Amino acid sequence: MDHAVAESVASRRFTTSLIAGFALIALLLAGLGVYGVITYSVNQRQFEMGIRMALGATRSKVVNLVLGEGLRTAAIGAAIGLGLSVVATRLLRAMFVGVSPGDPITLIAVTLLLLAVALTAAWLPARRASSVDPARTIRSE
Repeated sequence: MDHAVAESVASRRFTTSLIAGFALIALLLAGLGVYGVITYSVNQRQFEMGIRMALGATRSKVVNLVLGEGLRTAAIGAAIGLGLSVVATRLLRAMFVGVSPGDPITLIAVTLLLLAVALTAAWLPARRASSVDPARTIRSE
């Protein structure tokens, strides 16, 4: 009987595993994308960061500035993605087993996970921006 049950859910289990694998790859790509965009932004604004630090901004203020930019971008993306996911779950209703398509706990948990990945991805460029030597940055411009 166990074998019969395993065979009956094998295709669904495979599909679910495949979707989970693609979701992990998408999460990794999202983190790398946020990292790349924030790193590019920090590199473009290096002179500004140097001026801010020369005028008395602390490292924590520079870190908060960069993290705020990253989280603001991620929050906008999460809001758009949350809306699109509600629409997509209605189309994929047959794939869900044990979870309703509009399950608020799942949607909130995934959104918080994406925001945590974005925060982590923005942290490295923020830390790098806070270590800018103001004198060297101003002299190079």
